Amino acid sequence: MRPKKILIVGVDSALGSRLAKVLAARGHKIIGTSHRGLNSEHIYLDLLDDPSSWVLPNNIDVACLFAGVTNIRDCEDLATSTSRAVNVEATIKLSERLFSDGAFLFFPSSNHVFDGHEIEIPPDTPQNPVLEYGRHKMEVENFLLRKPEQVAILRLSKVLHDDFPLFNRWLYDLKAGKPIYPFEDLWMAPVSEDMMTKSISLICEQQLSGLFQLSGNREVSYYEAGLLLSKYIQVKPDLVIPSLGIDCGVLPTTLRRHSTLESSTLLKHLEREREEPEEVLNKVFEFVSSFANTNISLKLATNDN
Repeated sequence: MRPKKILIVGVDSALGSRLAKVLAARGHKIIGTSHRGLNSEHIYLDLLDDPSSWVLPNNIDVACLFAGVTNIRDCEDLATSTSRAVNVEATIKLSERLFSDGAFLFFPSSNHVFDGHEIEIPPDTPQNPVLEYGRHKMEVENFLLRKPEQVAILRLSKVLHDDFPLFNRWLYDLKAGKPIYPFEDLWMAPVSEDMMTKSISLICEQQLSGLFQLSGNREVSYYEAGLLLSKYIQVKPDLVIPSLGIDCGVLPTTLRRHSTLESSTLLKHLEREREEPEEVLNKVFEFVSSFANTNISLKLATNDN
């Protein structure tokens, strides 16, 4: 396979940084952009700047659009947020530039383009977002699909990164004998960081055009995840106390009951089955446990000195 010249817009995002490492290791030339200041590694690109000031490389084979505002509360706060300017207006202007240069575009979308009332939603189901974040994704999807042969869109359910901060906090509390209070009205159909990266890598390398979806095999509540963590680290499950997000200030529209997406098209390309929630969660628990043990060892070594 010929090495590709791949532009990663938002290379310092969680998605972008992981993908850059994987694709570079496979022999592709990676060019990254960042809005966090000029440095020798990445091209400076702030989507809030005037598009006429954007400096983009030429002859890009594939462009991955990872820059954006992903915090749901920031997107909902329309009075003060610039989220739509970044997530929709600037992303569309950037896409037009890249399309005109002949690049193949990859855009990560979300199951939030749906309202979460149904399971196993097929990709051709009409979008019906209830969150502003989902509306942003829907608008960009609809624009990009005007050139279906030149674009790939991947709708993802919750991706659990190896160093998922919430599980880090839970682990430290449980090991200290402190209770945790995970929500039993907040659900996810988790996808591992590894599965996500392999999916995007395949799409980019083969330039698979179309609308794809990927979710875990079924949903679990955050309360169930807390119980699984207590079992994994062998602490009493009665330290895991269920709570309700609705009582803790969580936006009601984020408490979606269903998250699974019909994923068969992508899975055929991957030649893989969907992940079970326990499989994904245990991978993360293994990582955060080893990280916690490493920190404890370092503290002990420091104290000994």
